Amino acid sequence: MIKVCHLSSGHSTNSVRILHKECCSLLNEGYHVSYVALENKNVPRTQVKIITITKPKSRWHRFLISTHQVYKQAIQVNAHCYHIHDPEMIPYALKLKKRGKKIIYDVHEDLPRQMLVKTWIPMVVRGLLAKCVEKFENIAAKKFHAVVCATETIQERFAKFHPQVVLVCNYPILDEKKLVEKSDITKSANTVCYVGAVTKARGITEMIQAIDMADARFDLAGKFDSKELRKNVMNMSGWKKTNYMGFLGREEVMKVLGGSCAGFVVLHPQGQHADSLPVKMFEYMLVGLPVIASDFPLWKKIVDEHHCGICVNPLDVREIARAIKWIIEHPEEAHQMGQNGQRAVLAKYNWANEEKALISLYDKLFKQEQITE
Repeated sequence: MIKVCHLSSGHSTNSVRILHKECCSLLNEGYHVSYVALENKNVPRTQVKIITITKPKSRWHRFLISTHQVYKQAIQVNAHCYHIHDPEMIPYALKLKKRGKKIIYDVHEDLPRQMLVKTWIPMVVRGLLAKCVEKFENIAAKKFHAVVCATETIQERFAKFHPQVVLVCNYPILDEKKLVEKSDITKSANTVCYVGAVTKARGITEMIQAIDMADARFDLAGKFDSKELRKNVMNMSGWKKTNYMGFLGREEVMKVLGGSCAGFVVLHPQGQHADSLPVKMFEYMLVGLPVIASDFPLWKKIVDEHHCGICVNPLDVREIARAIKWIIEHPEEAHQMGQNGQRAVLAKYNWANEEKALISLYDKLFKQEQITE
């Protein structure tokens, strides 16, 4: 049996993309799968072998200490293939390759572009640091057996110099639709939701202001990226109309979606946002919610093609508010938008389609190998 080990120094053991999608898909195909990641309060019930390390105390602790802890566990697993999910794991992946292991690099985000908008990196060095990181990442990736990319933009970047690059989009699992169908939540006619990381660049300020302006309600689930941001947002008048639930598990998330009339995905035009494919947008669509999305060309093409929501300038609060009001005042049309989006996800934007590319890659890497315990 081929032993596969997924490694992450930045994701928890309950990561949807890594555990519930990639690991479980490989497990179902007969691979022996382990997953080394950060400890989580709720350890998932799965046949995937879960190995935890303690959560880092800081960002630098993660980069310098957690990575080494993951590597030590990886050696103990002694897998045939290691699938890494964080760029800081690259040096250790190179060490594992020297041990004769196959290495797959899973690129969730375009790191160099992402670094340009990271507030914790001093502005004066962001550009230079991003260029250095990109050069290092490219050189290292050439030495790996394959690169898995979450978006077409990332795929195009690595395909320029690597022969084995596979696109595996982070689309939703269709079974999660059942979590909404089984819930006894009553859909609200004027509640818009947002589920995900709560940051300024993801539009939290504009969402709160637009909710206040549209006289609607707001269900907010996720973790604030700083105490200062949370304090500032809580002082806004729109906070009185906000139901903040913190970080939620998958079942709770789906209940939030089931009780809403629309879903926000109004990321700012920064870094790699315009080229990303945020899973939350497709999760909204899966459960029949019309989306209020940033008018990035890629997103607008999807929304307009399937008539599943309204695209807005994410920096224009009045425009966002008008979209909220339209959905509330046109329930029949909004319902049809939700149905259109759901059909699109059931047919195209789902994990059942994406896992085929991942499984095909693994089968190709191990096709001619006879590996025994």
